[in-house]
Amino acid sequence: MKALTCEMCGSQNVMKEDGVFVCQACGTKYSVEEAKKMMIEGTVEVEGTVKLDNSSFVEKYLANARRACEKEDWEEVEKYYNMVEQNTANNMEAVFFSAFGKAMLAMFDDDYYKRAQKFKVLEKSISVINDYFENTNEDKQAVLEKINNAIKKMASVNYIYNPNLPMGIGGKLWMEKLLTSIRQAFISELQQIAEKHEDEYIQTLLTELNTLETNQSSNKPSVFVVIGAITIILAIVGIILEIIGI
Repeated sequence: MKALTCEMCGSQNVMKEDGVFVCQACGTKYSVEEAKKMMIEGTVEVEGTVKLDNSSFVEKYLANARRACEKEDWEEVEKYYNMVEQNTANNMEAVFFSAFGKAMLAMFDDDYYKRAQKFKVLEKSISVINDYFENTNEDKQAVLEKINNAIKKMASVNYIYNPNLPMGIGGKLWMEKLLTSIRQAFISELQQIAEKHEDEYIQTLLTELNTLETNQSSNKPSVFVVIGAITIILAIVGIILEIIGI
C-alpha cells in the first residue's frame, strides 16, 4: 500500500477525523472508500494531455463552505470558498462569500482600518457578479438570493464600534456607511443584470433592496442633524458649568 497522499495539494499529512480522512494542509476531506482507492499500490502510465476533473473536489469544498456559513464559522467560510474560487471559474457564490467571510470576521475586530480594507475587498468582489452571471453554471436565482440574505444579515449583527466616535472612523455612522456601500454595490450589479435579463426574481430583489435602502435612509439622522444635536448638548453643558461657577 502506498502512503495516503492528498490529491489536491500533495501533502501526506492526512488524518482520520470523525469518520473521514482530512488533509491537514488544505482541508480536503475523503471518505473511507476514497481513501482506500488512493492507497492502492501500482502506477498508471498516461500518454498525451490529461484534463483533470476537479468537480468532485469543488462540490466537497462547497459543502464544507455552506456548512461553515450555517454555523457562522467565518474563518472556515473564507477558507473553503477560497478553495472553490481557486478551482472553478466564474463562480458568483465563491467570489462573494470568500470576501464576505473576511468582512464578517472584521466586524468583530476593533481594528477599524482593517475592517475598512476588508469591506473594500468585498465591494470589489461584488463588482464582478454581473460579469460572472453571464458565464456561470450555478443556479443563478438561488445564489443571488443567498447573497441578498447575507447582505441583510450583515446589517443585523451586533458589530463592534466606538460609541465615543459618532462620526469618525470606528463610529456607528461610519459603520452604517460601510454597510450601505455594500448594499448599493449589489443593487448596481442587479440593475446591470436586469438590463439584459427580465427574470422576475431579479426585479423582486431590486424592489426589496431599494425599499430597504429608502426605509433606512428615512430613519437615519443626517450628519447635519447629528452635528446640531452635539452642538446643542455642548452649549447646554457650557451653560450649566457657568451657572455652577466652574
